Amino acid sequence: MTSDGTSTVEPTPSLRPAESSDEGLLLRIFAESHCAGFELLALEPAALEGLIRMQFQARQGQYRMQPGAVEYLIRRDGIPVGSCWLSESAEQLRVLDIAVLAEHRRRGIARSVLGELSARAVAAGKPVRLSVWRENSPALALYREFGFRPAPDVGGAGGEPGDLGNGYLELELPAGAASQPSAGAASQPSAGAR
Repeated sequence: MTSDGTSTVEPTPSLRPAESSDEGLLLRIFAESHCAGFELLALEPAALEGLIRMQFQARQGQYRMQPGAVEYLIRRDGIPVGSCWLSESAEQLRVLDIAVLAEHRRRGIARSVLGELSARAVAAGKPVRLSVWRENSPALALYREFGFRPAPDVGGAGGEPGDLGNGYLELELPAGAASQPSAGAASQPSAGAR
């Protein structure tokens, strides 16, 4: 509560299926979340924009090929703050991507979305799976707080559980696992991951 008695609790984010009219916003979310460092290529602005658009279109095509894949806008209090790609089947709920706009990060948005998705999967009796860049420490910390662990049926280079052999880890929240961060976990919101 603030000194005037109003609540400081942010509204819970909601998911809305993305529409074709959202493409500009989705491209911005993608660029902010997945293209950090592209400016180091020292490309002309038009070439940089073209490269980012090409990467965006390739990613969109790749995700659309996943069974049951749907892209969502993450909205908080009616304002678009990010996007989320999900692929749901009878066997699992796969989080393909969660991305939050820079000005809305570190506010618990990815945490809240992941909590809702995990609760939905737990209620359906299926695991949640995702892959994450092994160097994305904030996302790894968030996923571990929820109880995600290396997928036991995946082992790449060196046979380490969950190692996809390409810098990514495959993580799983087993069916029936707790859907909220574990007790004693840090309450600081963490950024979502790819």
